[in-house]
Amino acid sequence: MGIKSATGKWEAVDKFKPAFLYIIKIVTFFTIAHSITLALAALGIVELSSRWVETIIALSIALAAFHNIRPIFKHKEWLIAFAFGLFHGFGFASVLGEKGLEGDFMILSLLGFNIGVELGQLLIICMIFPVLFIFRKTKVYPPFIKYGSMLLILISFYWVVERGLDTDLTLGTYFWQFWNSIFG
Repeated sequence: MGIKSATGKWEAVDKFKPAFLYIIKIVTFFTIAHSITLALAALGIVELSSRWVETIIALSIALAAFHNIRPIFKHKEWLIAFAFGLFHGFGFASVLGEKGLEGDFMILSLLGFNIGVELGQLLIICMIFPVLFIFRKTKVYPPFIKYGSMLLILISFYWVVERGLDTDLTLGTYFWQFWNSIFG
């Protein structure tokens, strides 16, 4: 939620509107990209192994989380979101394929899905961004971003190993058993 200063650290952005519009731009480029590959995959024009797509998606999440800690795409986040969105579209296609999306209304279904995803993302941003914008100047925010991002990196690499090597590390099974014992 800011730019990297000469000291090598993120600094809080002063104005809400430009920061908010920049986040909207990033999310919209992500949606445009996943819409393209979702359509290509759903229409059978391009087919990729779901195993490799899921591995690349996990790597993209780890890279985005790392970027939260140490910026590597200075002012190019929208371009990176577009590249990541291309792979996420293939991931969406495999999920929609499992739901049996096909037939005469495929294009309308894809259009509706993509509009729904974009509206959902915008709604979430409208709810969360103002809170984060206020929260960004607190002492708690930097460690929250750092450690939260580190946790995402660990989870992503776990996912990379599971998907990339086509194996079950069983940690997920133990997690869900624990989760269900507490909340189930």
